[in-house]
Amino acid sequence: MKNKILIISFIFIFSIITLSQEVIFEKSVYEGQNVKIAVNFKPGQTFSEAKLFFKVYDERNFSILKLRVFQSSAETVIPAALLHTTKYSFYVQLIDEKGLVQRFPEGFGNYYQFEVLPDTLSPKIKFISPLNGQKFFDNELIPIAILLDEKETGIDPKSIIFKINDKVIENYNLDGNLLTYKLTNVPFGEYYIFIQVSDKKGNISNPEKIKVIMKEKGPPLVEFTFNKNYELASEFKFESKISTSNELIEKNVIDSLDMNFSQNADLDSNLRFWIFNFGFRIFLSQESTDFVQLFKDFTNQLNYDLKDSIRLLNPMNMDDYTIYEKPRNIDVTNNLNFYLDLAFLKYKFFDNQINFNPLTVNNYNVRGHYAKLDLYLANAEIAVGNSDVGIFETSYPRYFAGLKTGINLFELLKANVDFSIISDYQGTQENRYIKTLFNIPDTITPKQNILIGANTSLNLWVAKINANLGIDVYIDDSSNIISITEMASSIADIAGDPTIKDTVENYVTQIEDVFPKTFDYFPISNGIVAAATDKYLLGTALSLNGEIPILNLNLYYLKADKNYKSLGVSAPSNVMKYGITFKKKLWILDLKGNYELKKDNTSLIGLDEILGLALGNSDVSELINNINPLNDLLGKESVPASSTTDDIRNITEKYKLNASLKLGFLGTVGGEYSVEHQTNNAEFLINESATTTITNDDKKDKTITAYSAYLKNIGFKTNNFSLKLSFDAGLKNIIDKINTENNAILLTYGVKTNITLGKVGLNGAYKQKQEEDILTTELSGGFKTKLFQITYANIRKTTKDSPDDILSDTNKIDAKINLNIDFTSIQFGAQLQLPDIYSDQEGKINAYAKFAITF
Repeated sequence: MKNKILIISFIFIFSIITLSQEVIFEKSVYEGQNVKIAVNFKPGQTFSEAKLFFKVYDERNFSILKLRVFQSSAETVIPAALLHTTKYSFYVQLIDEKGLVQRFPEGFGNYYQFEVLPDTLSPKIKFISPLNGQKFFDNELIPIAILLDEKETGIDPKSIIFKINDKVIENYNLDGNLLTYKLTNVPFGEYYIFIQVSDKKGNISNPEKIKVIMKEKGPPLVEFTFNKNYELASEFKFESKISTSNELIEKNVIDSLDMNFSQNADLDSNLRFWIFNFGFRIFLSQESTDFVQLFKDFTNQLNYDLKDSIRLLNPMNMDDYTIYEKPRNIDVTNNLNFYLDLAFLKYKFFDNQINFNPLTVNNYNVRGHYAKLDLYLANAEIAVGNSDVGIFETSYPRYFAGLKTGINLFELLKANVDFSIISDYQGTQENRYIKTLFNIPDTITPKQNILIGANTSLNLWVAKINANLGIDVYIDDSSNIISITEMASSIADIAGDPTIKDTVENYVTQIEDVFPKTFDYFPISNGIVAAATDKYLLGTALSLNGEIPILNLNLYYLKADKNYKSLGVSAPSNVMKYGITFKKKLWILDLKGNYELKKDNTSLIGLDEILGLALGNSDVSELINNINPLNDLLGKESVPASSTTDDIRNITEKYKLNASLKLGFLGTVGGEYSVEHQTNNAEFLINESATTTITNDDKKDKTITAYSAYLKNIGFKTNNFSLKLSFDAGLKNIIDKINTENNAILLTYGVKTNITLGKVGLNGAYKQKQEEDILTTELSGGFKTKLFQITYANIRKTTKDSPDDILSDTNKIDAKINLNIDFTSIQFGAQLQLPDIYSDQEGKINAYAKFAITF
């Protein structure tokens, strides 16, 4: 039995191939996006530790992050929360098992650079349901689902304006970027659904509005709906730098002119017969710097999509990429699907978004087949297809197959399980041609993932409980393909039992006999050895969520193994956290609060535990003890007999309380109190471990206490005049018991004003904040009409103790002109940043013109 468990653990798993040494990263990202940095090792090299040192390019102090080290590569992610809009310099330090250090790039003072660009992109809104003009009958439920597409700083929930027939709706559901609402029991008539949102940087989306109709059902039973929308746009940009002597560095406007053209076509249609629906939705989008090429790309893209549809028709034979003369390289954002809704059975072909489990597969784009059978008390979903390189920006064409089944006991109890396979497709076993066809660099490795998920929810009157479990098998490199015999031999060697070889061969051969193309889509490689050696082969994640509606309380618990990874969702990894949030309204007083405790360096159930159970070195009680959330809630820590710095866990504990009181024309007065305690378990390990290499220098003990108060929106509004004033102030006290030089008291305060006179608006703001030894003063003002707007901003940094000692002085001017005439819109804009003589920073000028036709 133990041998069978071991065999099952290794079937379908594969190996790591050596790579050329290379540091891979994006040279520019938008504000709010994470920065992923990966290092591929030279053939034959192995490293035991890797660190990333990064800093703002013109500052001296580095921040340090550890990289996850695999057999042939290492990687880490710089969270967006640690970054702001500027350039960053970094280098990577690799340490081998002998303690020798290698630095990349080589040479002291040499750095890689990336830039975080300001988030100037507006969110995009897409109605998933209903369709514009769609008809509903006899007071049936109108399900509303709207995708708020914002990938940078994120949607600002407070900015959402959601109306139905000009009535503001507030009790909608917002899950990530998906807004849903159920419009029920409405009388016959027309209903206009309106939405507009902003992101956290204030970029406002275009307002979107559709119409639906509720009418009395009657003959005829057949109804047809068709909608169309097309936009053609152009943009011209000019950029030039200005030296500190106020001279244009680039004087040739033509050479530095950047032209871009785009077009969007949106078509949807629905044919309804009784309760059955059939239809299609098509969204095509192209961009190009060549106007003629834009329309060539449009026809080429349709040609690609037609070939894709033919290739994908047979779900058991969707791997023939030889129909393409060259890989898809058009800059497109396409979404096409055909659907059939038979009430209890739903089917979609082509572009689908799969949602199985928030820990395994969620919001995952797949081009292929999707079907859902819903018998109310039981349901099942199945999906099979590809995530295409050109459409979904995967490194390889990525194959997906998944199944989800569940039960539903009258909405009281729901339980679901899901199983998914995600694998980068390399070609058939005899012909691995994909790498050449798509011109994939050697540094890009094909990856594979097996995901098992479980979900259960209990909906009681007094409480709602939801639990999710995710288990993954992850291979970082599956390019070194081996035969069934070689795989069976490797497993027998690892298990130390030669008799296992024949058993494994028989199992795998039976699978290949029943499903002949299995190992085309999911090839066998010797990566299991590398993955098992690096101990990232298997990972687990667990989440619990509870809601007590009558008390407005939400409780959550999440634990994700440091080896947990999913190609089907941006899954949590290497974290344990739990907390509670509450929100309560007492007449005109609003109260909010939350508490959270978070730890890293987290282990749940991994390969060691599974092998220990299979080989009899551990028992089930040990696994249950690892999973038991009470151990984390009660603060129980395991104590290794011999501890090193690898056993240190960073611990962050946060408290926050916010209160606000609305006073009519006197505005809203409020305040917030928060405490953040940053520590680790170094002292615990020093005291409890029998032997340790941890010292007092490894300890961490920092407390950040913050107080803030505000008085906003003081003023009044008439038909032709409005005045609003806002004040805010904050104090932050930092106490570091280990590094006392970090102790500080930081003060922030500011004021804002907005005045509207008819169609003319004026605004101004002043803010001063202290960060360590630097004092930053921000002053801004603006003028706005429907046609024209201009803003000016000054940001000055000085030393805290000497305000006359100016470190930098940045001056920016931003102007826009907007024209909207029927179906035509025109926008002109320019941004000017003056040179900074204090920091010797060059200035720059950017100008652009946008023209769009929509019908």
